Amino acid sequence: MELVNKNRIILVLSILCVLFLLGMVKSCGDSYMQKKLHDKEMGKRLDLEEKLDKINRDKANEGDKLKKELEAQKGAREQAEKALTEEQQLRQGLKEELDKANKEKQALEESLKGAQPAKK
Repeated sequence: MELVNKNRIILVLSILCVLFLLGMVKSCGDSYMQKKLHDKEMGKRLDLEEKLDKINRDKANEGDKLKKELEAQKGAREQAEKALTEEQQLRQGLKEELDKANKEKQALEESLKGAQPAKK
């Protein structure tokens, strides 16, 4: 009878070992699948991070280009404003000279009109 009990214990332990072995194999398989999924996800994340970095670099480069272009346009605008101011001052000076010449012309015409009736 003792031999039968020992055989039963050995049989139960063997069955438990096989069950634990199957559980361990299934766990390893699940772990392998999780690792594959994790690696795939990390690959996607790295690709997206690289794309995001590229976009940020391009954005920074475009921002620098726009800043340079803005500075160039500001310089051109300032030069145009200076030229416009100089032209307005020149125009104002010419207008004053023209007004002065017209006044002198009128004065001369008045003096000429005054001198002509005296001759007649």
